[in-house]
Amino acid sequence: MIRKVIILLIASMFFSEYAVSQTVILHEKISDYDFDVPKRGPNFRHFTHLCIGYEFYIPESKKNEVPIIAGMSTAFSVGVRYKYKISNFFAIGAGLNYTNDIFTIKQDNNKIFPNTVTHKREKLRLNNLCSNAFMRFNFGKRGNIVGRFIDLGAYFSWIFNAKLVYKDNIKNQKANSNHCQWQAQSSPSCL
Repeated sequence: MIRKVIILLIASMFFSEYAVSQTVILHEKISDYDFDVPKRGPNFRHFTHLCIGYEFYIPESKKNEVPIIAGMSTAFSVGVRYKYKISNFFAIGAGLNYTNDIFTIKQDNNKIFPNTVTHKREKLRLNNLCSNAFMRFNFGKRGNIVGRFIDLGAYFSWIFNAKLVYKDNIKNQKANSNHCQWQAQSSPSCL
């Protein structure tokens, strides 16, 4: 046992000349950027991010509701949102996005919107430009993550293009066969 300890001490003394330790950094100049707090990020002063959404509309079957086909009526939106952090628990922000709503209208004998004519398929397409503003109240532990919060805000949506599109069967007199034809009506009066 003592022999092994002596061999180990001799070997460590022999290899100690080749051993390398950490470089002393007290003599190096440290940049001011090493201690700067970032200004952009999920929980920093400024935060900007892209928002993309895809939704399905599910009808509630109320009396004053336009009957739509569930799962076939959708919305796609893309936009940008900006948040300005005022304090650790409070921030304000705003957003701007484009939304494309497509409502597939149910075709049956009780149809009244936009008229009583039934078609093979009928869709209402709305192109919206939306803006919003919000106040964000943060709570819980925070880091460089979005964390837990409650937003209070308002939004505005402007429909800049409304289009009613329908598809019907048209009988071809010459060939005696059915063809489908899409018709479009672009006017705000269809609303």
